[in-house]
Amino acid sequence: MKYNVNIMELNNLRQGIRDITTADFSGVICVYIDKNSSIIEAFGLAYRPDAIPNKPYTRFSIASGTKGFTATAIMTLIQEGQLSLDTKLFDILPDTFPNFAPEITISHLLSHTSGVPDYFDEETMDDYEALWAQRPVYSMTQPDDFLPMFAHGHMKYTPGKRFSYSNSGYIILGLVIQKITGISYIEYVKKNVFKPAGMKYADFFRADMLPANTATGYIKDDTGNWRSNIYSIPVVGAPDGGAYVTAEDMCAFWTALLSNKLLSKSLTKDMFEPLMQTNDSGDPKYGYGFWITDTWEQGLTYYLVGQDPGVSFISAYCSEISIQYTILSNTGDGVWPIHTRLRQLISGSRNFT
Repeated sequence: MKYNVNIMELNNLRQGIRDITTADFSGVICVYIDKNSSIIEAFGLAYRPDAIPNKPYTRFSIASGTKGFTATAIMTLIQEGQLSLDTKLFDILPDTFPNFAPEITISHLLSHTSGVPDYFDEETMDDYEALWAQRPVYSMTQPDDFLPMFAHGHMKYTPGKRFSYSNSGYIILGLVIQKITGISYIEYVKKNVFKPAGMKYADFFRADMLPANTATGYIKDDTGNWRSNIYSIPVVGAPDGGAYVTAEDMCAFWTALLSNKLLSKSLTKDMFEPLMQTNDSGDPKYGYGFWITDTWEQGLTYYLVGQDPGVSFISAYCSEISIQYTILSNTGDGVWPIHTRLRQLISGSRNFT
């Protein structure tokens, strides 16, 4: 089925998006139907001290949404024959993880089934900001900087036994990219994902050197005052999170990926194959870098999601009706109430043929 809209319906959808936002929402909402039918609406402030508003082309950090780019980058190496899904981690990095299981594969790392210890284990930890109380965020500028936080840890379980979301697993995938290519993870992703996808504004910026048209992340303290997240996240993004994108960049990424511009049809299919039931509510599954759910009536939905102090993000593709939507926010919980309402809005205003 195809989602078709005329100008009136598009305007109604635009007004509906404005109506579902709350007074304190800060971010950008985008619904992309095709190149001639899309909506991008901006709300709130990108920089609070000078009351600089968010705009449709404002860049936002997307936290763990970056994992989708890391997975795509790994798949380009598989496409080039430099890796396979069955390649053992120790074949690439034999001397880095003394207590890890030798059977860990690239597939395990991509699908969060490796069992490696996570430097921020979301099964037992809930305060990402607390990680940096003893380790300065300004020292975290490349994937190797995360190794002291987990490299000598012990396995959580046998590889492939179950799903356990792992930031460390994606740090390792970034190290694999660097080992194979001889260039930095960031340079490789910019050259082999961002550029061919047409993501003109996507990049990895230092949090203390944000360029124009980039939103600062904000955290509300116990007194109701806002502070920036500059001391709450690594100063430079890594393979597990921290890229900056615009809503337009996400449209370009989904379009390029789904049209097999980045990867072959078979490898793209592999990324979206539901491999493992997760332990999250809503019955989602996970493929390679992407969450997958079939609980919405429009069939399978593939999505990227991220949340850090001062950052929240979700971007999705609804396969049955060929619609993309993205919500970017420079607050830590800004997207979640909007997301539920946006899905209801799209579902309620649909016009299938």
